[in-house]
Amino acid sequence: MKKLVFALCCVAGLVGAPNARAFVMIGPMDPSEVSSGGIDFNYTDDLGGPKDLKTFYRLNTPMLTYAFDASFMQYFGLEGREAVKEAFTIVNDFFENDDYSGVSALDYTKHGFRSNYNTTWQNRTAKEAGIIDIKSLVLGMVINQLGLGNPHRYAFGARSITTNSTGTQLNFNVRLRNFDPITFKPTPVINGVTYSYRLIHDAPPSAGFTTAPSFADMEEFTTDTSGNAWTSVAGIVDAFYGNTAIYWTDQPTLFGFGIFYSGKYAMGGQYKPRHALTYDDAGGLHYLYRKGNIVYENLDPNVALIIPANFLPTYAIAVFPNGSPRQYPDPSGVSGAYIPRRNTGIVPGLPITSSLPAQAPAALVDVALRGGIDKMTFIEQPFRFLSGHYLYRHQPYLDRSVREHQRSKCGRPKQHYTGCLRLHRHPHTGVVRANSWPGHFSAGHYFCGR
Repeated sequence: MKKLVFALCCVAGLVGAPNARAFVMIGPMDPSEVSSGGIDFNYTDDLGGPKDLKTFYRLNTPMLTYAFDASFMQYFGLEGREAVKEAFTIVNDFFENDDYSGVSALDYTKHGFRSNYNTTWQNRTAKEAGIIDIKSLVLGMVINQLGLGNPHRYAFGARSITTNSTGTQLNFNVRLRNFDPITFKPTPVINGVTYSYRLIHDAPPSAGFTTAPSFADMEEFTTDTSGNAWTSVAGIVDAFYGNTAIYWTDQPTLFGFGIFYSGKYAMGGQYKPRHALTYDDAGGLHYLYRKGNIVYENLDPNVALIIPANFLPTYAIAVFPNGSPRQYPDPSGVSGAYIPRRNTGIVPGLPITSSLPAQAPAALVDVALRGGIDKMTFIEQPFRFLSGHYLYRHQPYLDRSVREHQRSKCGRPKQHYTGCLRLHRHPHTGVVRANSWPGHFSAGHYFCGR
């Protein structure tokens, strides 16, 4: 009987430039992306898997809160609280600091990230005692929540499987989803170190084809000896075998017992808190949250539109629908639109009132074209230990979305200006008023109830 030869062939899809550094984005994946032909591709991270350009996931709320409950304080104490606060200080310092305001203004070379490939240091006492640095661990988790995945694990990944005409061979089609922060092209280089991959699967060894694997993974590896391998902050959470179906030959992160990340040990020549992030991490966050990265996205479900308070007496509310100071009085309380004229019937045939179209409050724009929020701040929120509840914080902010855009005959962008609503609070009276102004962005203040 003719033996069937089982060959596992890998086809590299996209090849990047040699001297680049890059980042991987993470997010929920379609079921068709995580397996093919009954073979699991080991995309088991709780946040999803690697994403392509313009298909990423990011936050669009510029202010978020965090708090410490009683169980955390009882176990870790004040020192643990300060360690977590240091992690958020690093992120806050990255988005806004004395050198630049907003990631759109970030210059990798000028601001100390261009060669910042390694920011780790080792505490030998902590290593021997088996102690993990809380600050670094929280920092890695926050970076993942902001939309970056582990490039040392997800740079290469299987995306589909095909077979030859006789069905005796499986071809794993591999995609490179590690992107250069300057050219946005795929590259196998991460923080100055070049990586490749090898196919890992659980098919039993045999001379011929007997059993197809139940899972397969393209495991990244490198022969680099510079000491800058596996250094990305976005890979910290994968220490000690994270959510994975395989035993890694090379752990896809440098983080471990006694290892910590700090801006004091940055390679880029600047030593602010933000420089605890490597070049790879800074490039990924810059790509996601810069103003020019415009995509369709929706708002968080906790975001609500601020409506001006109605300070009118009850008998007058009916003639001012919706309580907005932009409305004209309406005796019927229906249209919300009429203004009197000076003619009181003296001249026959002339109207005594003028009708205007009703003006409803600005609607909450959910799904729309939005750029990155540019700035983000994490604020500690008090926790009530007796009741076991967090204190709520309502934070207003300005949301911007592109409304209309087309090109004129000369080929240059032409904006169609629309009436936009902006809310503000009078500094002395405290009265909230709304003003309209033209602009090609629709704007309104929103708050997040978290």
